[in-house]
Amino acid sequence: MSFLEMFTVVASSATIFAFIVGVFSVYNGRMTRKEISSLIVSESDETRKILVEHGKILDKITVMLEKIYDKGSESKEKGR
Repeated sequence: MSFLEMFTVVASSATIFAFIVGVFSVYNGRMTRKEISSLIVSESDETRKILVEHGKILDKITVMLEKIYDKGSESKEKGR
């Protein structure tokens, strides 16, 4: 086998390998973007639920503190 024939075999093999790697890297990139975007959406929904729950808890705490503050104000007014 001459040098030129060997070079042709190596170059064609490298070209085929590069084509396969290129195709799968494009596919991998698209799948990765798809997975990341679905993860972002699901995490956003979960975060929204957590914030709503914490908002409800904070509302309850605010009501409790307002009652405590009102009781303290009433006792100060009675003491005067």
